[in-house]
Amino acid sequence: MVRKSKIKDLIILNDSKKLIDEKYVYIIFSDGKEDAMLFDEAIKYLKKYSISNRFKKAEDLLSSFNITYKDFEDFKKDDKRGYKASEIIHTKKRKKDLELQKIQKKYDINLSDFADIYRLDDSDASRKKLEIYEKTKFIILNECKKNNIDFCKNPTEIIKTVADKIENSSTEDIKVCKSVEEVDKLFEDRKKQAKEEHKYSYDLIELDFKNLQFDMSQYVSDMFDSSYQLLAALSDKNYYNREQVMKNWAEFLIILKDYIKILNEFDNCINQISEEKKKNNLDNYYSNILFMDELEKLIDHDKNDEEYLYHATSTLTDGLNILDKGLFMDSHNLSSTTFSEFDISDILTYEYGNDFRKVGDYIIVIRNPNNEEIVRETTEKEKQENLIVSRRIDYSKPINDYVIDPSYIVGLIDKKDQKIYNTKNSIIDNYKNVSK
Repeated sequence: MVRKSKIKDLIILNDSKKLIDEKYVYIIFSDGKEDAMLFDEAIKYLKKYSISNRFKKAEDLLSSFNITYKDFEDFKKDDKRGYKASEIIHTKKRKKDLELQKIQKKYDINLSDFADIYRLDDSDASRKKLEIYEKTKFIILNECKKNNIDFCKNPTEIIKTVADKIENSSTEDIKVCKSVEEVDKLFEDRKKQAKEEHKYSYDLIELDFKNLQFDMSQYVSDMFDSSYQLLAALSDKNYYNREQVMKNWAEFLIILKDYIKILNEFDNCINQISEEKKKNNLDNYYSNILFMDELEKLIDHDKNDEEYLYHATSTLTDGLNILDKGLFMDSHNLSSTTFSEFDISDILTYEYGNDFRKVGDYIIVIRNPNNEEIVRETTEKEKQENLIVSRRIDYSKPINDYVIDPSYIVGLIDKKDQKIYNTKNSIIDNYKNVSK
């Protein structure tokens, strides 16, 4: 049943973040109601709107309405209707995928089966995905040939075109790698600059490669996110943007395996730089004989009598406060915030967090004697004086229901400045003079 309410305005939403063409339509009716649609569904809807519109081309059809063109990301950011439109469109995409399952059955393919092709191995499941990929590529290329749809057949040229689009659409000053060899060369150049020119740190190289990999992976993500376009174009010879959709997918499938190899090479480089960073840090630590000697003394204990626990804290100030007042916790469970019996290598390499914030430079050492309970409930005075906030979770209340008394705190390992604060000897006497 065609909606009787008169259409007042149309907003054509262009998704500028995509590496492929994608548009949506936001419809405003005269009775105040609103709706969002995928572009092809909107064209079908508008053709049914009146008899005079039924046989018009998409461009002519739209010209008969009051239209505004907007960037979809700007619309989501600047217009209160943007979030609503995003939710509706997301839901309709998923619904469209389900509706088009019968088309996949007709061709005996399933796009989701090889959407994670970069995780392939020697298993039967992986071989099946490759078979579906090859079959899908054959179907799309054959369909293009039958309908005289022109597409580039040179993988190197296609990847270059994709790379240029990524660079042009990025807000960062990036140079996209077009081959595995280019990834390796960039990696070696960055490592050389890190060692000889001190232009890049290991952390910066790792972050840059993760960001570059993410930017490049958006192409694959965007294509599979718009797979409904391909399925609709396969089933509908009059699909509004059929030639462009078929061309996009033909070229995408031609380069997919080579493109995935490039993304995987970023993983290899990221893993290498992570290991080199660890080795470099360890070499640096071990070269400081005094630091290592004090560290060994700090963690030396009889494991038959007591267990040593380790807790990473964010700053030197936080670490010194723990030495002074104890370690406050939200749980009685020691394993919720500590690790047991680290060796020196564990201590020197341990960190957690993400690319924006990592914790691991400051390690608290705690002794847990056999047959003793080192965790107790805090007093009301302690709760009022120590409003501790969790680093990992946005709690609505302070993390201070339990505490490990300072008497059980062995010391603090400052990996950043390579200094040991040991409560067993006079080194601890100096810690209060450290600038906070």
